[in-house]
Amino acid sequence: MKTQKISVIIPVYNTAAYIGQCLDSVLGQTYSNIEVICVNDGSVDNSLEILESYAKRDQRVKVLTQKNQGQGEARNNGLKVASGEWITYVDSDDYIALDTYEKASEGMLDDVDIIWYDLIGFTSKGEKDHPYFHSSYTGKRKVTKQLILATNLYPVNKLWRKSMLDEHKAWFPAGLIYEDAYFYFTVAPYARHFYFVQERMYFYRQREGSTMNTFSPRGAEHLSIAELILKHFREVGLPPIFGTKRPAILERIIFIRYTQHSLSTTPERMHRDIINRAYKIGKEYGIIDAFPKETAFIRPRNFFTELFYKRTDKLIQYNFFGIPILSHIRKNGKKITRLFGIKIKKKIYS
Repeated sequence: MKTQKISVIIPVYNTAAYIGQCLDSVLGQTYSNIEVICVNDGSVDNSLEILESYAKRDQRVKVLTQKNQGQGEARNNGLKVASGEWITYVDSDDYIALDTYEKASEGMLDDVDIIWYDLIGFTSKGEKDHPYFHSSYTGKRKVTKQLILATNLYPVNKLWRKSMLDEHKAWFPAGLIYEDAYFYFTVAPYARHFYFVQERMYFYRQREGSTMNTFSPRGAEHLSIAELILKHFREVGLPPIFGTKRPAILERIIFIRYTQHSLSTTPERMHRDIINRAYKIGKEYGIIDAFPKETAFIRPRNFFTELFYKRTDKLIQYNFFGIPILSHIRKNGKKITRLFGIKIKKKIYS
């Protein structure tokens, strides 16, 4: 099993300052049965020159060039030519520990479809860790709804069985940011088992201005991703472990989560349009009717209802003719309950 080839797909766009460190970490792996597919996404610096120099020195490196179409399409084109039994992705400004694939190969079992390992973030000032980068699981685990939702959805800190990606026609939506969420949720629920290596082996560079740290109108694309995921679930169907009732709990969680993300990452002037669009999507897929309390924050409101009830993505408030009586506020991972403005309870979310 440990002789199976790993195809490493690296999208590259204007990262000449970092690509050498990235490629050195991949080509220096103690697990040598790899191919490295670098997809130059229309770089205008000397990234392509650096890639071609590595390809001349190491026959495992393949270089593809495309006009600038974004990271998602670069990954798609890399996947089309990959020949390994396993697929993984590395961003060109990141790097990995030299024994990453050797340790991950422990999970190359017949009934395992995705192999996980942890990330560690870093900036120019040093490490920048986050609980989301890690998993509390170890070894082989059967796929469940809880497992799907309790683990991060990055494509880069995982090995993906290529036959599973081929079967489910896995792809990254071109032209959208947050495409990782679509890839993950249209593949991971259909896996048989995950395998977790609880060790930090992927070094994730966090640069200012990256799409993961941007507050802009493009935050509304969270909702576009949610709509694409819901469409996929209805066209393909969800495995029986997620229940037979539609809409499924997983659909409700994804819809609400990414509606909230859209609202929290966009200017306030866009919120009414986002809510109207979310309401339309939620009605189309039956989520509004099936989960009235959970979706109250995107329901049409008027002056009368505001007198007695107010809800946003972070606040539930009960009023008496506009005077706040009881409120529940979500803030920084905590739920704070206030009665007549006095804090009476605080709960830490798991």
